[in-house]
Amino acid sequence: MNIRRDSPTCKIWNVHEWTVFKVRDNQLGLLMPYRGKWVLMYCVDKFGFNVYLWAFPLRKGAVSEDSLNELKLEFENKFCIVDP
Repeated sequence: MNIRRDSPTCKIWNVHEWTVFKVRDNQLGLLMPYRGKWVLMYCVDKFGFNVYLWAFPLRKGAVSEDSLNELKLEFENKFCIVDP
C-alpha cells in the first residue's frame, strides 16, 4: 500500500517498524476489506510524504493483550502499540 504519512490509515512512519491493531468497523479505503479484523502492518519504505506499507490479516484469536505486551518487550525498538 502506498499511503500519505498524514492519512489516518498510516499507523507507523519509520522503515522496518511494525504494529498489530484491529481495523475499525467503519474503515474506508485500502483497509476496508479488513474491517473488524486484526492486522499486522509493516513499513517497507518511505519516500517524501509517502509511506509504503504491507498489511497482513491475522488469524482469529491470535492476538491478546498479553501477546502484544510480549511483542513490545521483545521488539522494543521496532514494534509500537497504536490505537485504531
